[in-house]
Amino acid sequence: MLTTAAGFMSFVFIDIRAFRELGILVSSGLAVVVLVIFTSGVEIFRNYTPKRTPRNFGMKYVGRKIALIVLVVFLVIAVLSPFLLKRVQVGSDMVSYFDRDSELRKAYDLIVEKFNTREPIYLVLEKTVPFVGTDSKTLKELIEKIEKSEYVSSVVFPVDIPVPIMYALSRTNPFLKTFIGDRNRIRLIVNLTPEGYEHVKKVVDLINKVMSETGWSHYVAGSVLIWDDINESIMKSQIQSIVIASVLIFAMVFIIFRRPLTTLSVMVPIAFTTVFNFLFMALFGISLDVSTSITSGILMGLVIDYSIHIASEEKRLRDPYLVVKNVGPSVLTNALGLISGFAVLLFSELALFKNISLLMMLGIGVGAVFTLIVQPMILEKRENS
Repeated sequence: MLTTAAGFMSFVFIDIRAFRELGILVSSGLAVVVLVIFTSGVEIFRNYTPKRTPRNFGMKYVGRKIALIVLVVFLVIAVLSPFLLKRVQVGSDMVSYFDRDSELRKAYDLIVEKFNTREPIYLVLEKTVPFVGTDSKTLKELIEKIEKSEYVSSVVFPVDIPVPIMYALSRTNPFLKTFIGDRNRIRLIVNLTPEGYEHVKKVVDLINKVMSETGWSHYVAGSVLIWDDINESIMKSQIQSIVIASVLIFAMVFIIFRRPLTTLSVMVPIAFTTVFNFLFMALFGISLDVSTSITSGILMGLVIDYSIHIASEEKRLRDPYLVVKNVGPSVLTNALGLISGFAVLLFSELALFKNISLLMMLGIGVGAVFTLIVQPMILEKRENS
């Protein structure tokens, strides 16, 4: 429970609020589950006498030779991983969470392709006194300077109508109300080119520079800026969650085994699982975004459980064949149960659910395979050294 919670608790230290709430809620839920199991759960199974012993599904240790071959394959893939990791795209936008075959995504792609229309940003101008007719000249010059940018396709504002007249007409004209807040506030719509959508911060810098010459107060807003801020924090949050989860899990595993090298050996599976998680992103064209960035921390918390079970039995029995026979069925059924649970999300129309589902299924599979085949050999060599 503690190591699984550590994977989720690493989100608490991340700037994204949704991550922090996820970490707190899941960790709290795990604590409640463990409390129930060790109280009422004990009473429920106190007098339980099964008629049959649980199946082991034919689980057995495959041997050192096969384990070594599998380890070499994992190492080769890990060494070659940097060449594939370059293909992982970082970031997302407001439609990337929808499947490419969805009606919403098709409609949006049509608008972008045929009409070159993307989500704009909005420039709100403020004055301490009401705008006057002579401000129209300043507005025209302002718009011309912004439109010179290669990242701006157009700036929409009815500059031919003096602002005072526009304000009077906006009471009966909903279209003009789009541009007029009150006598002291107006809004310009800045449409971006495809390149501008990717370099929106440069557009904001240009606007700030141009506005500094007017002396007017201004604000720049829009969902594009929100997504840009989120995308900038993704990589930082991903690194933070992996590092924090690793430190927390190492500390808890060390408390159990009290030997640094044994603790590191126990953590080997989660290292490979994390690397393979990013490899799967590259292979399947899945972006590292807000949703997929949480998979690494979750996988670390789940896969370390398998390794702890194997390591505990290895420490007690010192026989990899008995170890896999005893705890292999539990590890296998747990992995298959989790994979089955996440497989349901593959039928969702939302791409974010499909991506998380695929990554979790593959990651759990990699962790279970490595733990059951390679981990006993590593621990055996560690104990004998």
